[in-house]
Amino acid sequence: MTPRRSLALCALCWLCAATPAWAQEMTEDRKEAARAFNAGEMAFKKAKYDSAAQSFEAAYKAFAAPEIAFSAAQAYRLGNSISPKARPEYVKRAIELYELYVASVKEGGRVADAAVHLQALRALWRDLDAEGAARAAQMIYDRTQLTVWSAVDGAQVEIDGKPATAYAYVDVTPGEHVVEVSAPGHFPFEQRVSVAKGAQVPVSVELRAKPATLRITTEAGAEIAIDGRAVSLVDGKVETAAGKRFVTVTRAGREPFAKELTLAPGAETKLAAPLPPPPPAARARAG
Repeated sequence: MTPRRSLALCALCWLCAATPAWAQEMTEDRKEAARAFNAGEMAFKKAKYDSAAQSFEAAYKAFAAPEIAFSAAQAYRLGNSISPKARPEYVKRAIELYELYVASVKEGGRVADAAVHLQALRALWRDLDAEGAARAAQMIYDRTQLTVWSAVDGAQVEIDGKPATAYAYVDVTPGEHVVEVSAPGHFPFEQRVSVAKGAQVPVSVELRAKPATLRITTEAGAEIAIDGRAVSLVDGKVETAAGKRFVTVTRAGREPFAKELTLAPGAETKLAAPLPPPPPAARARAG
């Protein structure tokens, strides 16, 4: 397990642990924090550090666990590191959050890592201060925003009919907004989302894949199974779930056919399944 993954699991444990410890239901603030943290983790994995930082900030605002502060600091630090030019506001906020983490945890956990990052960031901050850039380091808080994403590659996001970038936070007015997400081979998604003033609302969309179509060319009377389940062809084809599928075609007195296929959602795949007669030796044994 990587250190970052270990941290993420630790932070989620903080969110999911109720009071008292053995209680099962999460409080509303922890539910809100969990949603925001999950959004941040997804964005972080995609190296979208700006969005990750904002989601972790929203999670920390809802539930001030030191592990969430560390995650936000990581996102700010990496967001600055990949930027073409230094971002003083990110450096400053990363320092603040690492310091919060160290002050809360004190030892163990990721304190040693935080100390290393703090040393480097403080040196960078001194340089920025000497250049006069530190004076511009101001973060804007309490913006009303929406962020929408889907794990499906190529998903297109719209908010109130306007294109939006997945994972990116979009400024919106307080109130209800229409979120739409679409992707090739998937059913479109639409949802109305209410956003309170000053809130950052993450919306994770699970797009439902359209069935795949498999067109099979084989002998009449053959028996067909997909993943071990018998199916019948209609006009030479059958609809099935997309993904990896194991297809078998059999007929008495013929060599069986078997093949694993990867079927794309919403697309048609053609499969020729010849059933040759068995070799002469096999026919002789059968006789």
